[in-house]
Amino acid sequence: MALFYFRVLDKDGGGASESAHEFASLADAKAEARRALGEMAADGLPGEALNMMSVEVLDAQKQSLIEVRLLIEELPKGLS
Repeated sequence: MALFYFRVLDKDGGGASESAHEFASLADAKAEARRALGEMAADGLPGEALNMMSVEVLDAQKQSLIEVRLLIEELPKGLS
């Protein structure tokens, strides 16, 4: 098992939190990061000021490996 850290930025955007997890592989850590982001989105989407939430996966030395992000964009389509 390898140690990974998740750095989470939730819908409130009040500073990122970190937690340690053990997984057999980076692929397993990525899958869990995606699942966690889905659960975060189910609890509520970010407001306009932030417009995103993310789970960053770091290695045991806290070097960033990947970031899974949910970005909310509002695109005007011909509204006056």
